[in-house]
Amino acid sequence: MATFATRKATGTALTALLAIIAIAGTATSLEFPRFKFPRFTNLIGLSEKASDEMREEERVSEVLNQDASYISLFRSVNNPDIPLQDYVQPGEELRFQAKWRGLPAGTIRCSAKRVAMLKNRPVFVFEVNVESNDFLNAFYPVSTNINSYVDAKTGRSYLIRRRVSERNREYKDRLEFKYDFRRDNGIPDPVSKYSMVGESGKEEANQPFPIPGNMQDMVSAIYYIRGMDLKEVGDSCNFLLGGRKKPVVTHIEVVDTEEVRIPNIGTFDCLVVEPHTDGTNLSGNLMATRGGERIWLERNTLVPVMVQAELPKPMGTVLATLIHADNCDLMEHAKPE
Repeated sequence: MATFATRKATGTALTALLAIIAIAGTATSLEFPRFKFPRFTNLIGLSEKASDEMREEERVSEVLNQDASYISLFRSVNNPDIPLQDYVQPGEELRFQAKWRGLPAGTIRCSAKRVAMLKNRPVFVFEVNVESNDFLNAFYPVSTNINSYVDAKTGRSYLIRRRVSERNREYKDRLEFKYDFRRDNGIPDPVSKYSMVGESGKEEANQPFPIPGNMQDMVSAIYYIRGMDLKEVGDSCNFLLGGRKKPVVTHIEVVDTEEVRIPNIGTFDCLVVEPHTDGTNLSGNLMATRGGERIWLERNTLVPVMVQAELPKPMGTVLATLIHADNCDLMEHAKPE
């Protein structure tokens, strides 16, 4: 008979797999180690003299005396504009089956629901649903719904909202990126803001936190990575991922290639990638890698077809495998069984 801790970890693993598929790690239902994170000022609008035309080198130089390595890190990572409309079709749906120790535990469904207008910009409305199956519901039911609103032309996230139900705990939270936020004196100062509503119904919000530029969230990253230049072993990329407080740098590296056979779907040539977050990660982020995660991305589309996550010892691994794909270019590259 599995212990309660094991059952809880199995349920949590479903939510963890969502974030790993998002190239980001595990979700907030786990406790994270604390890291010392240096205080910094936003790279945009650092002083009263800052302006929209101010060169990056000039903005950065004003805060080098605070922490040169930190500023250098974020200066080197600037989420480039990626036109998601070239990589995603409205109506796309991917479904994954999660297994723990070979036993089915639940499903993860990722959908591009529609294109809407937000602040006069076309945005994709992405939705992810995580549901435990009857086996897991018997001792640790999991149900998570997430919506992400992402610019169709640049790939940057504007808002992610989440509703979580795990056993006897329920909450809602949201993370918003305000790129047009300005100080009282008009200086541009983009920020992120996290808030949560627990079972008491009371909203708790963090103070707005400065962000250095375009950001990704745990869902938008699933689609954003499709525009990255990953082709061979050794290729890598970085992007900025938002969290409850400070952003983190997420590093993706291609470590292997492999042919993956998916029953009833086909066989795919895949890049095997490993995600890592930078050591400046901190307690309270929406996600953080533990190590041991691997994602199999179809080589041409960079769509995930399989994800593996390591659980704390001795509970083993959880594996999520694609079981359905609709309105997705992925299927054009499936080899017949």
